[in-house]
Amino acid sequence: MKNLIIALLLVCALTIHSKVLYADEAVDASDTTDEIIVTSSYIDTNLSDLDDPIHVVEGNDTVFDTTLSLGESLDNLLGVQSSDFGSAVGHPIIRGLSGNRVRIMNNGKTLRDVSTIGDDHMNEVDLNNIQQVEIVRGPSSLLYSSGTVGGIVNIIDNTIAREDFKESRLNIGLEGQSVNDGESGSISYQNNFGGFNVSLAYKDSQFDNYDIPNGAIIHMEDEHHDEDEHHDEDEHHDEDEHHDEDEHHDEDEHEEEIEYFNRDFSETSFAVNLSRDVTDGLTLSLGLSMVERAPAPVELFMNGAHLVTGRFEVGNTNLESETANNIDLNVYYQNNNFSLRGNIFRNNIDNYIYLQDETEEEHEEHGDHDDHGGLILANFLQRDAELEGYEIEVSQVFNLNRGNLTLSLGRDSVSGEFKNGMNIPRIVPARNILALSYSEDNLSAKLTYKDVEKQNDIGEGETMTEAYEMLDFSLRKTFVLNNLNEISLSLLGRNLLDEVARNHSSFVKNEVPLPGRNFGLKINYKF
Repeated sequence: MKNLIIALLLVCALTIHSKVLYADEAVDASDTTDEIIVTSSYIDTNLSDLDDPIHVVEGNDTVFDTTLSLGESLDNLLGVQSSDFGSAVGHPIIRGLSGNRVRIMNNGKTLRDVSTIGDDHMNEVDLNNIQQVEIVRGPSSLLYSSGTVGGIVNIIDNTIAREDFKESRLNIGLEGQSVNDGESGSISYQNNFGGFNVSLAYKDSQFDNYDIPNGAIIHMEDEHHDEDEHHDEDEHHDEDEHHDEDEHHDEDEHEEEIEYFNRDFSETSFAVNLSRDVTDGLTLSLGLSMVERAPAPVELFMNGAHLVTGRFEVGNTNLESETANNIDLNVYYQNNNFSLRGNIFRNNIDNYIYLQDETEEEHEEHGDHDDHGGLILANFLQRDAELEGYEIEVSQVFNLNRGNLTLSLGRDSVSGEFKNGMNIPRIVPARNILALSYSEDNLSAKLTYKDVEKQNDIGEGETMTEAYEMLDFSLRKTFVLNNLNEISLSLLGRNLLDEVARNHSSFVKNEVPLPGRNFGLKINYKF
């Protein structure tokens, strides 16, 4: 926390300086002119006009009161799930599609981080001081980024100011979590100095290993088998070293062949939306799109051990571009405080690129004679695929004396098969989500129950994942000290049932189960 204290002192100094600066300034009224402000938006202004399915999560939502990965923060939204790699890393999955098919953006600009090369790398985004998070699915995602076969997640904050800051703003947050004995501190500051907008943010989090429910550990059936394999690996260590030297020699001898793999890809994509207001409360829309995506570099050129996933991954330089033909039918109905939203989609993807693990039989066949260190051999392949699914949600708002109570029930489901009838690996299971939320002036509370079904539609080399239930709770109370200052106290509870749960889409679902029961507390001070 030492660095946080230093950052806090720096921001306080800037705050004092700004007050002195403004006090010394004198403005001659005769020199003032009318100010004309011209604003434009890259993505968020037009979101309400889009007819395709979309989520807009406000920055003051209680889900952002606790430190979570990007995928886990959005996991309770219909059509959006997380491909976790432990509690710190979670990539958003949109309608069964993830990785390079889902574009992560910050203020309309594509993030360029290492999360695109593997599920074990976190998205470099700061969810501490955001205005809103936008999720675009279906054909409309083409309006903002090319190659978005799955969709877009756009994080909006004030790092690039949309209008001049009118006054200084300082936000200090302290947080603790029980499941990992964790603590976190954050600070953000915004001000305007002589016409220049300044935005600073800093966060320091320290989390230990998290607790898991009783019975979550999978024990090996035969520990001696692992010891024998380790002994065999030692015997062949020298042989592997000589093999590596030979490979290195071949690489030096054939450097000129690298030019052969300098491939060019040219993609063409289009989308169209048709919408009709049938009645004052009923709207129907149809979305059609054809989106092409070039293979990612890791899919083309990966050739080595990926130790954290326990795999030896091999790319394919002969991969062609994916072509996704998507049809999306949407219905929205609202009558007073009742609303219904439903979406049905079908996505045919030609040349679908996927990572295929070898089977246990194949792994045992080559045994000690493999050239990939005993790791699971996984190859990037492609095959025509079909994905289809739906999301449906009904909600009712009850107006009470002091606030509003909202009850919603939703379900999402997606299935994916190759044209030969085999299942696509790591497809997310169907879920039912029940949410009860209450809000009044300075109080908000939410209880979410998530019923995740068993996933037995598994791909080659996969194992079945059991069903589980997840119960989460959040509460926030804000105390307004004066017109400018306020203190917010947030209480959270996650996995209150202490369920043993595994994420089917995770590469390490057996080794890394989801965390157990967790309670957290956060205090925020704004002035």
